[in-house]
Amino acid sequence: MRTTKGITCWPGVVGALALLASPAGAQDTPEDGVIVLTGGFRDHLEPAKGGRIDWANGHILAEGVGRATGRSDQEQLMAQRAAEMIAARNALAMAKGIQIDSTGRVAGLRDGAVRIQGVIRGHKIVETRWLPNADPPQCKVTLRVPLWGVGGIASLFWPEQRARLRRSMVPRVGLTREQAAVSDLVLVLDTRGHDASPCLFPEIVDTSGRVLYDVTTLSSATAARVPAARYVESSLAFERLQTMIQLEAPLQFMLVGFYPEQENTAKPAPKRGMTQPASRPAEHTRRRARRRMAVRVARIAGRQKTQLVLTREDAERLGNSPKAASAMRKAQVLIVVDAPAAGTEGRLPVPLFESLAVGRAD
Repeated sequence: MRTTKGITCWPGVVGALALLASPAGAQDTPEDGVIVLTGGFRDHLEPAKGGRIDWANGHILAEGVGRATGRSDQEQLMAQRAAEMIAARNALAMAKGIQIDSTGRVAGLRDGAVRIQGVIRGHKIVETRWLPNADPPQCKVTLRVPLWGVGGIASLFWPEQRARLRRSMVPRVGLTREQAAVSDLVLVLDTRGHDASPCLFPEIVDTSGRVLYDVTTLSSATAARVPAARYVESSLAFERLQTMIQLEAPLQFMLVGFYPEQENTAKPAPKRGMTQPASRPAEHTRRRARRRMAVRVARIAGRQKTQLVLTREDAERLGNSPKAASAMRKAQVLIVVDAPAAGTEGRLPVPLFESLAVGRAD
């Protein structure tokens, strides 16, 4: 720790500044395919120290707290900046721990950590909040880092992932070339009871090891824009998932177009006891998916428990179905997983940072 012109600085702050190239409150660019889940489905949020990972909508949500040592405007501005730096460091740590596929994590790839730093620089501050009961004042910041889409973490790895899988020459289950209209259909894979782990590039295989679905199933344009699959939770029994496909049934799946959030205009020194949300919910344009094909996964394979194994019969049935094949080619895939156990903090084997105190030296 060192003091310069009355300001106390902590080790590591300078390094964190490199992750904060974009200004706080930068506006989002439009995103396609943001999902809204109703009628039995809910987002799968993987908890971790310093935040959580939203595997349904595709975000790392990282948090940081800055503690001011006084009440001057400068001290509270420094506390807000410190909260942003801690949130960025937490986001970087969580991104390193994300599972790429059945073989490893981001941190295990050559230059993986270096490449994701550029994505963290493009983060979006989604909330700046002053804790009402804190004395002295404390600022809590939440930032969002995209998992997929242009500029997302997956965009750094999918081209080489596709190339590696194509070179592997693993036998595949053929997908029919017959096309079907699937704008309102989603393929649901139920993994509950098997302790499946989310990853950026899941694989679906049959019991003989033939690949039914992976990132090579998608066109380059689709792979660059949307996730191979979204991970969700559900309280509905599998039989209920199969039967709730009638038009009059509650909606199960909706794709929405996400428009820019309002700019963060929060002041660094609000009145005590007040909170400051940085943005309000955006308006959405919804495209309803009323139909669904549900399949129960036979087991989970791979060292990291990310590979979904179907029976040979189910894999053949999906491969021969024009609707299922078309849905897979468009990445309209939901994977239903178990909800995290209460009190768990996910599977990210990385150290994280929580808070930083900055202000005028005593």
